[in-house]
Amino acid sequence: MTPDAARAALDSAAAAEAGVRARARWMPVYMITFGVGFGAAALVLGLIESFAWRMSLFAGLWIVFVLAMVRWAASRPASARVVTRRIAVSWVGTGVLYGVALFVGTGRFQGELAFWVPAAVVIALPLVIGGLLERRS
Repeated sequence: MTPDAARAALDSAAAAEAGVRARARWMPVYMITFGVGFGAAALVLGLIESFAWRMSLFAGLWIVFVLAMVRWAASRPASARVVTRRIAVSWVGTGVLYGVALFVGTGRFQGELAFWVPAAVVIALPLVIGGLLERRS
């Protein structure tokens, strides 16, 4: 192989890598959307006082939301092969805050806007911030 052919092959490989990376940049949108979804789920679970209505609405909306997000993610042309620490910490952070808010708020603060709106924002923050940081990197 000549030096010119080697350079051309390296340039082609670099262009292919850049193209795959560009098509794999959907994860920030996925993270931010799920962060907002978790916050909205907390609002539904916290603000609706009737248990039957709360569970019915939550189950219906959450199933549709998750299926839509999974379908959207599956339709993306490329995916990163590794989960970064930032992505993992963001998902775990939102999950833990969601669990804590439900544990503390369900029953004690059921139907109280003053508890659930700030809780929804705090729940969404790890995934939203993680997604924004992931977008910048």
